[in-house]
Amino acid sequence: MELLKLLEGIRVDIFTAVNLIFTKFGEEIVIFAILCLVYWCINKKLGYQMAFAYLISGFVVNTIKIIAQVPRPFIKDTSLRPVEEALEHATGYSFPSGHTQAATSVYGSLSIHLGRYNIGLSIIMFIPILCVIFSRMYLGVHTPYDVAVSFAITMVITTVTAYIFNNYWLDSSHYHIILILVTLLGLALIITGALEMVLGGVPVDKGLDCFKIGSCIIGFIFGWYIEITSVNFNERGIGIGGQILKYIFGMIGLFAFYVGLKELLFMFLSETNLIVNILPYFFATFWVTGIYPLIIKKVFTSPLYYGRRN
Repeated sequence: MELLKLLEGIRVDIFTAVNLIFTKFGEEIVIFAILCLVYWCINKKLGYQMAFAYLISGFVVNTIKIIAQVPRPFIKDTSLRPVEEALEHATGYSFPSGHTQAATSVYGSLSIHLGRYNIGLSIIMFIPILCVIFSRMYLGVHTPYDVAVSFAITMVITTVTAYIFNNYWLDSSHYHIILILVTLLGLALIITGALEMVLGGVPVDKGLDCFKIGSCIIGFIFGWYIEITSVNFNERGIGIGGQILKYIFGMIGLFAFYVGLKELLFMFLSETNLIVNILPYFFATFWVTGIYPLIIKKVFTSPLYYGRRN
């Protein structure tokens, strides 16, 4: 807590503005934009690796959050003043840090992948992780313990995930087992959140992240199963102009589910309604891994290129 007060004492407007930008590198919209770019346009296998690391570490971190129920530092010590603009994305429990988990899983996966080719680029990928970690403390919404434990947990999961993807080949006999196991993870997180809200006295607004992450996990794995068993799209089967259009149209579809569906539901339901915190997240990830890959295969892949590769 003393470190957070020290950082509060050296805040200046320009540095605060910079750290508000830094913290966005760990927010959902930036994370999804990077994952989609890699998965749809650059390296499908790496995209899956990053997504598995992100969602599995998200499951672990959010399970710990809802069980530990550690309040934010500015709630534990009311003399600490957080940066007001950061409070919009600091509504849940404090320990471990969700922003740190998201940043570490995605940029850590990129670091491990690039380390096979260029150690300099691998090291560079840790810069956004460090920026997110520092920004969460500077903004007064996480303690050093929050970010350190989150980084450690997520880095272990990310490293193990990368090792499995790089050293083991899954055949079709494994797909349905993975589908069942990962679906159970998503359901377990949703059930844990529900039980803690009903029996553990957790406020609804602090338990909703379990529903969001759990729904993302289930939407992702159902889309993954459809893509890997039936679609098998080619992420690089078209020129640069087509790649740009493919990414733009894909992101429009993602926003339609992630933002549009949410706003539509808000017309009839409250922000804390469980449906509002399940359906948009399920369909957003299902769009990314299941629906849009089929569109890519039908619309954004050159038949000649696709034939050469397959």
